[in-house]
Amino acid sequence: MQKLKHIIILSFVFSMVIEILQYMTHLGQFDVDDIILNIVGSMIGFVFFLLTKKVFLLKIKKGAVQKVSES
Repeated sequence: MQKLKHIIILSFVFSMVIEILQYMTHLGQFDVDDIILNIVGSMIGFVFFLLTKKVFLLKIKKGAVQKVSES
């Protein structure tokens, strides 16, 4: 859960920087929805990464994934 907290904080900070730059340069609009959606997208991506990692590690344990040198 600590890693998820870091993902949320980093995505918030990164989104805020982009939104502030858009506001300052007048190249876009400052939109709170973008920040919220970026954070939700980061969370979904992180959960997907964890699930993919877990499936991949299970396949390695079962021997389904062979080393490249053995191929």
